[in-house]
Amino acid sequence: MRLVVASVALIAVVCAVIGTVTTLALRSHLYEQLDGQVTDTGERLSGPMKPGGDDADVTDRITGFIRGPAQPRTIAAEVGADGTLIRAALAKQASNDNGPFQRNSAVSLTDEQKAALAEVPTTGMHTVDLPGLGEYRVEYVDGRTEAATTSPCPPSRSTPPSAPSSSSR
Repeated sequence: MRLVVASVALIAVVCAVIGTVTTLALRSHLYEQLDGQVTDTGERLSGPMKPGGDDADVTDRITGFIRGPAQPRTIAAEVGADGTLIRAALAKQASNDNGPFQRNSAVSLTDEQKAALAEVPTTGMHTVDLPGLGEYRVEYVDGRTEAATTSPCPPSRSTPPSAPSSSSR
């Protein structure tokens, strides 16, 4: 009987360790993937605007980006040379029934959301809690204009160990 109990306990401990290690490894991998997507989005936003096409009338970089290549719930922001947040908008998926290839609409962030976004340091990748929107990964990217690009975090209230949280300051 002792042997059976000891064996079951040992198997339970081994399973718990394997489950914990797997969860941590997967979480780390997913955050690395999300951080790569945020960086890629920032590079697209800070690069040259696409010429012509349906957006020929759009001269605003943020609106043009949100309407075009951004995924819904992406936030794009423009930061002035003095480091102040000039404008920030959320990509909201159009509600019409034109199929999967629809234009997004640019929805301005509230003053409270802009204030939370403006507090994020301009170096490295950070997690910020935007009121009413949830947690977002944020990175400032230098280009022709400085821009902050964000993507929603997985539905977890914790931040990865390697990423400082702006709310923990």
